[in-house]
Amino acid sequence: MISSLIKINLDLIKRILFKLKGHKTGFQKDKLFSLEEIKDTQTYDNSNLIKYIFNKAKKARKAGLYEQDSIIFNKPRPNKLFIDFLLYDYLEKIQFNKTIKILDYGGSFGNTFFSLENYLNLKFDWNVFDQKKKIQLAKKTKVFKPVNFIYKHEIKKNYYYDAVLFSTSLQYMEDPLQVLKELRNTSKIILINNLILSDTKKNYLRIERPDPTIYNYTYPCWFLSKANFLNSLKNYYKITLIKTVEPYSLNDGENYYNLKLFKKK
Repeated sequence: MISSLIKINLDLIKRILFKLKGHKTGFQKDKLFSLEEIKDTQTYDNSNLIKYIFNKAKKARKAGLYEQDSIIFNKPRPNKLFIDFLLYDYLEKIQFNKTIKILDYGGSFGNTFFSLENYLNLKFDWNVFDQKKKIQLAKKTKVFKPVNFIYKHEIKKNYYYDAVLFSTSLQYMEDPLQVLKELRNTSKIILINNLILSDTKKNYLRIERPDPTIYNYTYPCWFLSKANFLNSLKNYYKITLIKTVEPYSLNDGENYYNLKLFKKK
């Protein structure tokens, strides 16, 4: 009890000091238009950050709990976009005993799978691709089984996938549009969760600063031009665009979206 109170107070002190220094959780206001401008900024490839998330994810699995962005939860937090896809776009077309093959692109240590592994008693062949450092760590332990962790060259070797899932990950890729282009022949369905699109004509970057009581790192995030992004996809996919409740407060003309992309014949 006392140790819990001490931890809560330490977290509170961290938050107060963070704000007193003029820092805010969320996105910095400055718009950056090239990766060169952020070359001195920390990224998701930071080794200490990756090890920290890995240890949290491993701890959660061993305790039968659930991890997301290094936060441990007692109950699963299923991806609503993926469940919507299963219920309304997929299950009515297949038999329940079919194994559903998924490519979870930027899927960290498989937290999306573990949050719904028992959902409707479905069978999944779940494949996670992420940074090389994460994949190397995940392959060294059996705690994340039955998730498969694969390197980039293995993506096409394992194809064809029933769906590709980006669970709040696409905007953190170095070149989001190139990633989608490379995956065009990997699956007929791409699901994109919590993608930030803006009403501007240009893509731009902002530095994201998470709550320091979670972890004290910053990293760049793409704000993609909504018009340009949708225009680049319209010849290849039928697009369902759904505005979502944003995790962070955004500026006018910036919104989070869920997207379902169905490849045209």
